[in-house]
Amino acid sequence: MVTIELNNLDNLDSSDIKIGVKALIEELQKIQEDNKELVEEIEKLQEDNKEKFNNSEDEIMKQRDNYAKLELKYSNQKDDIDSLIKENNHLNRVKEDLEEKIDKLVIIDN
Repeated sequence: MVTIELNNLDNLDSSDIKIGVKALIEELQKIQEDNKELVEEIEKLQEDNKEKFNNSEDEIMKQRDNYAKLELKYSNQKDDIDSLIKENNHLNRVKEDLEEKIDKLVIIDN
């Protein structure tokens, strides 16, 4: 890095100024190259983040779809269970009714 004290500027000749300007230009070019590399790194990171974000969005959508399917499946199974419980209750009543009739027939037979 080139450092020139301001109070010495009056004592510089044109060759010193040319050397200083050339050094400053080289330093600026190096800084520009470093900045260019940083910009490229930032752009790559942004692209990577965008890709991860898109993948995350896709994953979220898949999970939502899976959840909706599971919710529907649960609802259908609950309906099936409710129906089976009703049918079981009905069959239990029929069984009790038949057992009573059998008991009455056994009593009548005796």
